Amino acid sequence: MIYAEFKQGLSSAQLRPAYLFLGKEDFLAEEGIKALIDRILPSEDRSLNLVRFYGRDATGLPEALTTPPIFGSRTVVEVHHAQELNAKNLSFIDKYLSQTSDDCCLILWADIEEKARRRGAREEGAAEPAKLSTRWSSALMEKVVCALPKPRELPNWIGEYLKRWNKRMDSKALGRLTAIHWPSLRELAGELERLSLLVGEEPVIRAEDIEELGGGSFALERWRLTDAVASGNRVAALTAAETLLRWNTEATGIIFDLHRLFHRLWLMNWAVRKNQLKRVSKELSLLPFLFDKYTEYAQRIGGQKLAAGLLRIEEADRNIKTGTRPPELELNLLLADLIR
Repeated sequence: MIYAEFKQGLSSAQLRPAYLFLGKEDFLAEEGIKALIDRILPSEDRSLNLVRFYGRDATGLPEALTTPPIFGSRTVVEVHHAQELNAKNLSFIDKYLSQTSDDCCLILWADIEEKARRRGAREEGAAEPAKLSTRWSSALMEKVVCALPKPRELPNWIGEYLKRWNKRMDSKALGRLTAIHWPSLRELAGELERLSLLVGEEPVIRAEDIEELGGGSFALERWRLTDAVASGNRVAALTAAETLLRWNTEATGIIFDLHRLFHRLWLMNWAVRKNQLKRVSKELSLLPFLFDKYTEYAQRIGGQKLAAGLLRIEEADRNIKTGTRPPELELNLLLADLIR
């Protein structure tokens, strides 16, 4: 199941003997595992009944799975980097699932994006990450896929996350955040936390409030850059790009934002010409604020320039990755070409 389904049903669903968290979104995995442990174990029982292992170092896993809880009704065994478990431990998990009891819960967390070469040689017999998702019976093990929400799902996720600070976001501010390509939810969550602190006691985070607070927001600068390019404001675009680079933002990440912008504008331009605005807006899951703004920009720039811009953006990305030009120089040249 996807993470949202798991989280929604956690309070009422029957507990399984084992859980397998899969996916690159470690922020979701961490939150899901914490919520699961909170339901299973009272805080006072965790020092004795919660055992944690890490992949190849899980030498005591068999003993942990067969040792009855010291206090309370259940032991929780948590394994990070489960894709690195050796054959012996994998076989023991098979055995555990074939004769489970109600006094233990196994939680596995497999980072399917990590490559063996990043950690050195893999231990002989270790599992391949992709095979973990099909190894065990779903009747005994709940598999939770932790992936970045789709663009149309981000507004709901942001709204739910802001509730922890009793905040909400107006449509314009929400539009700006959802217009940005977020490499990970951890990055987005950090931005939401910072914005919540910036507005103080105000219950609503507004686009106007963020503007007044100045350049303390990473998300705001990313929005300023793409909006400046789309509106043809070269000075504002260069200023935002300089700020982002000073904050150690990768030039290729900025280029990804620009590619996403131009691709959306090209689709909007096509939709206007083909009278397909409603259909394209639904496919792109654009909020009303973005729909109006992108329609205006797409008509102003024109389909031919948008197509040429996409080709130039791809060229800039290639030039940086192949070392043809220094990243900062290539980005500045790209911005000049797109706004010219």
